[in-house]
Amino acid sequence: MKLQTINLGVRFLLELAAIVSMAVWSWGLSDSWIRFLIAPGITITLAAIWATFTVPNDGGRTSKSLITTPGIIRFIIELLIFTFAIWTLYDMSLEILSIVIGAILLLHYLLSYKRVLWLLAKNN
Repeated sequence: MKLQTINLGVRFLLELAAIVSMAVWSWGLSDSWIRFLIAPGITITLAAIWATFTVPNDGGRTSKSLITTPGIIRFIIELLIFTFAIWTLYDMSLEILSIVIGAILLLHYLLSYKRVLWLLAKNN
């Protein structure tokens, strides 16, 4: 199995972990009925941002983008969402898990340096 394939699998798991951490964190923001709006609202909004602002021909994505985005903007969106997800773990007193996820994310980006450089050079 290629390292790139493994790295894509790791990225998928990181994305799932981010979505789950944000959902669990936002569920705990309230003890009232409003949590039924907050938890899916925050999670769906961030997942929609993730899926909407894309760079054409970015890896396994389709060539059609809802909103074609410069690579630097896409990279910033990714970093902000992943950073928020890691912070939510920390805020839920899961410090070790937040450090582990952060380290895996850093390793992922180091192994994906060609994609990162491509994103930074991609203007539209």
